[in-house]
Amino acid sequence: MSSVSRRLREHVIPVLFARCTTDYYGNRGVPPPTIRPLVRHLTYKGRCTSRFYSDTFGVELPYLPALSSITFDGDDYGSGVPWQALERCLRIPQLRAVAWGSGVGFSDVDPYPEQAIADMPIHLASLHCERPYRMWRMLVIDPYEYAMKGVPMEQDLTHESLSLTPLVLRTHKTIESLRLMMESASLTRMGELTWPNLHEITFSGEFLTSSTTTGLPFAHLLQRTPRLRILSVKVALRYGSDRLSILGRTPQPWIKALKLRSLALSYPDPVDVIFCANMAALTHLSLCDSPRYHYHLAFTIVSNRYSAPILTSAECLSILKRMNMPALESLALSYIADEADDDLLRYVTEAFPRLHTLELHRYRKNRRDIVQHAHIAHLLSRAEMLRHVFLNLDFHDDHGPPGKGDWHEVVHSFDPIHNARGFELVTIMERCPGLKYVALLRHYELASKWVEYYPSRWAKSRYVIVPKWDSLNPYFES
Repeated sequence: MSSVSRRLREHVIPVLFARCTTDYYGNRGVPPPTIRPLVRHLTYKGRCTSRFYSDTFGVELPYLPALSSITFDGDDYGSGVPWQALERCLRIPQLRAVAWGSGVGFSDVDPYPEQAIADMPIHLASLHCERPYRMWRMLVIDPYEYAMKGVPMEQDLTHESLSLTPLVLRTHKTIESLRLMMESASLTRMGELTWPNLHEITFSGEFLTSSTTTGLPFAHLLQRTPRLRILSVKVALRYGSDRLSILGRTPQPWIKALKLRSLALSYPDPVDVIFCANMAALTHLSLCDSPRYHYHLAFTIVSNRYSAPILTSAECLSILKRMNMPALESLALSYIADEADDDLLRYVTEAFPRLHTLELHRYRKNRRDIVQHAHIAHLLSRAEMLRHVFLNLDFHDDHGPPGKGDWHEVVHSFDPIHNARGFELVTIMERCPGLKYVALLRHYELASKWVEYYPSRWAKSRYVIVPKWDSLNPYFES
């Protein structure tokens, strides 16, 4: 920073030091006086459990007057956040957001004291505990080797629920954004309270039984969230489960009061009355699969644990026709193609004049079919407002999802074929004047990633492999 102008330095420094990282033991000490008023978000990294907790935790906290957000991250070997550490953070008057990162568990910490939480003045607006790297934690981790002490997974989930539930319930008057794992969320208790400021609620993970997908717990909760605008339930269904039902099939008068702007549901029930809610302001809709359906096709260990009642083209079409969505800008669909496939794609291109982002996960009904990708591109090119198109077309010669087979030869042989199809698709869709790219999903050994193909009118590289993954190899996750 010493080599730049003073004026530029004054503008850059607040941005550089707004987000800082430290450890759980105060080894980095107190930050210099010049940056103390600039730190707004602090992330703790490394290993921290009840056994390793030290009174030196948080030595920097009294010196950060603007600190409003804290994230706890770990090492994914059972690290957790002891109550002593969390309590010290929650007593910061200006703290408004707390998040648990992907590497933090609860197996090696004692459950948080419910009464102590109830007695504390907590004013959180954001509470996030969604850990995408643990999508498969109930499936591939040996319960006798899990965490540092060999704690069974069931105990980890029990500690997680006992710790987070009192904290979640305590924030019901002030919370605006909630992101929770379904395994440890207490929908029933949440449905007993009013959430006057809740704007976003997201559930991920999986249902622990096949009997929890009925609409009753969700209905009780949504009745008590008058300001809810973002609802996401991307949760895996246990084997033997029916499709996910949020509000059931019986219309209720209060449903019209829902005014969602974003809705994401995995394996939804096509006749769920959630689709009768007021969708005039909805800008994003995702009818998705969780986990991705290609894992269900490729691995018996997945199909034996999870149900995958994926929608068909006809069912997607029936849902879209039930919903009045004049403001829709982004749409994601996961489905098995049937006789209504062309009708679905035509409807998508004609019914939503503001649609600029489209994501399709289209699977073959007959596994021997060859995907007519050029035909699909011609149908989609009628949507002149499209800018970003993501396509997972389940090609017949695709290698399959991460974790499947030998990757040494396959990647080199399939990549040229994948690139040729990507360039063909983007060439066809260049008739969309605002098109920025067409992305194809490509599977690699550790993850599935989007590869973006750009129109010829772009001066930049014709394609880019996006660093962000779509899904991870379950056999490589911690």
